[in-house]
Amino acid sequence: MSLTLVVWLAAFALFAVMAFAKPIWGIALYFLSYFGDPATWWWGVPIVSVRWNLIAGLIALTAVLVRGQPWFDRHRTDWLSILMLAIAANATFVHFALAPNLTVSATAYELLIKFVLLFFLMKTAVTDRSDFIVLIMIFLIALGHIGYEVKVNDAGTLVAGRLENVGPPAARTSNQLGSLFASLLPLFGAALFCANRWQKMIILCAAPFAVNILLMTKSRGALLAALLAAPVFLSLAPPRARRVAFWVVVLGGICTVGLMRDESIANRFLTTFAGEEERDNSAASRLDYWKAGLRMVNDHPFGAGGDGFSDAYGMKYLASLGHHYAQRSVHSGLINEACQWGVQGFLLRVTLVVYAALLALRRSRQLSRTGQSNDALLGAALLSGIAAFCVSSVFGDVFDNEWGYWLVAMVAAYDRVFSNVTDQSAMLYQIVSIQPQQTNVESERPDVVFA
Repeated sequence: MSLTLVVWLAAFALFAVMAFAKPIWGIALYFLSYFGDPATWWWGVPIVSVRWNLIAGLIALTAVLVRGQPWFDRHRTDWLSILMLAIAANATFVHFALAPNLTVSATAYELLIKFVLLFFLMKTAVTDRSDFIVLIMIFLIALGHIGYEVKVNDAGTLVAGRLENVGPPAARTSNQLGSLFASLLPLFGAALFCANRWQKMIILCAAPFAVNILLMTKSRGALLAALLAAPVFLSLAPPRARRVAFWVVVLGGICTVGLMRDESIANRFLTTFAGEEERDNSAASRLDYWKAGLRMVNDHPFGAGGDGFSDAYGMKYLASLGHHYAQRSVHSGLINEACQWGVQGFLLRVTLVVYAALLALRRSRQLSRTGQSNDALLGAALLSGIAAFCVSSVFGDVFDNEWGYWLVAMVAAYDRVFSNVTDQSAMLYQIVSIQPQQTNVESERPDVVFA
């Protein structure tokens, strides 16, 4: 048994115990088993037969239930939770009523239900600001660890010059891994100004490794997503923190340029904007996949269940465009969402993402107005991550992967945790602004001011 395995098992046991004191450690346990899935790492061979992720999920669920935290916001309409339940209900209907093969559809359907449950667990487990920072640090440490394993221990493999077969089970391909990293990278910049000294050191060490992984995937969609995420982060940063955000973007750009020594990365990325004659075969055929997916949506507007395009109807539509495959992705997460769960499912999911973005923007602006610029920067980072996720979903079949649900769960937690802070700050501001006037008018009754 290797030392790495011993450390992993010790961390698993420690987080399992700590989860019942504070549920956020149950979420840490889940992601320890997700990013550190023994079946995907060389040190995990002795214990691959155990379903660690399922065990971790059950422990996290039990911890949340034991602590008795409310799953819904009791003080206002919890639209994010309502939309999540509507997405699950629609998928249940499509899976059982419209899917041509329940066995084929079952995998994607079960994953969707799991992601909805994980959304509730994540947003419920975060009870205060420190929990929210811990949640962010979980992701940043995980990204840094993957980058370290690739750079130092030669994890993963290069297939046609692109990094494959590394990372969590749902991100084993270069496009999936690129989307995952592009969606979470904005958190590095914001967390750097909200973390304590030790957390800052971890972030500074992990960030270059994470950027290097994004570049090694050579995913056009992920690189474009990361490129567009930067101006989103900068433009949505609160005014008092905009200078800080500017330097975060500059340092990120310098880090990227310093790591981008492979000319093939830039050459591949530039084919995204090339004309029809210069576009490579991969980029050109992707347009045909999109046409095939849209034709399927036209014929099956209410959906065909999980993997309805890749494993059920897609080959028929691809064949009509001259592509003959037994199985093929539509290469667009947005189109695939409509293929699987229908136009109504697509609209529900898009509404969820847009509403989450607006919620993060509103809370970020409120924090900025009350002078809490660093915490407001976290909202800008979440918005930037959502933008990156959506862009990468246009070019890759990743819209149904779970990091999209993580981002929404983080927004729900961010909005709830910092609502108390902004409400208290606003109340204090009103008291301070009103107090002199009341003191002058009712100087003989000072108790009125402080009542």
